[in-house]
Amino acid sequence: MSVALLEKDTETLIDSTDGTVLPRALGNVLHVRYDELAKMSGLKSSSLRANPRAKATQAKLRPIAQIILRASAMTGSIGAAVAWFEYQPIPGFGNKTPAETVADGYADAVLQHLDDMEEGVYA
Repeated sequence: MSVALLEKDTETLIDSTDGTVLPRALGNVLHVRYDELAKMSGLKSSSLRANPRAKATQAKLRPIAQIILRASAMTGSIGAAVAWFEYQPIPGFGNKTPAETVADGYADAVLQHLDDMEEGVYA
């Protein structure tokens, strides 16, 4: 994937003026509604809508955006990254998908899995 494409993807998900994750853009990329994004990230839908730039909200959204952006760099496209995120069962996660693992509160484990994949370790 070219650096220019990854930068465009980053601009799509992250506000370049202040670095905040844009919930609507993230939801659009993942093809989920606000309430589904809120559930996935462990937030209340009302919190996500009322103050999407709050630190607590951003702390929940940022790992999801990081996962998608890192996976897109590895797979070559946002579409392939989203497909991996939503549909690829990971044996090390009890055959749960990365999306299910994130929804269970373990986004950090998915990020670590991406680290391992970058190092050539597949679990």
